[in-house]
Amino acid sequence: GAVFFRVDAHSAEFKDFGEAKIIILFGSALKGKRTYKDLDLLLVIKEQDYDRLMKRIEDKNKILLKPIHPIFQGIKDLKNNIIKEDEVVINIIKTGVVIRGQEEIVEVIQDVTSSKSY
Repeated sequence: GAVFFRVDAHSAEFKDFGEAKIIILFGSALKGKRTYKDLDLLLVIKEQDYDRLMKRIEDKNKILLKPIHPIFQGIKDLKNNIIKEDEVVINIIKTGVVIRGQEEIVEVIQDVTSSKSY
């Protein structure tokens, strides 16, 4: 219940992040604690969109009670971090809520797992 309400309440804050193919909300905001201080976001973007999106986040953070703390990845970075089993990225994927890009994240995981030899 509460997690979905909170995600819905914050999703409007992310709708103008059109450059991001994938947006995953993670961290303390999802743990049901009222004391969370910021909104942790993993944003998968193209490198050329970084400056424009970062400026928009900085502008938003001037007015938000809970500022956005972004982690940026390119699609290639995301794939490489999954392949090398980067603990932070794996944890974000396991525990975070995908706000945008459900299909894209599934494709990335399928792509990585199909190219990985066990």
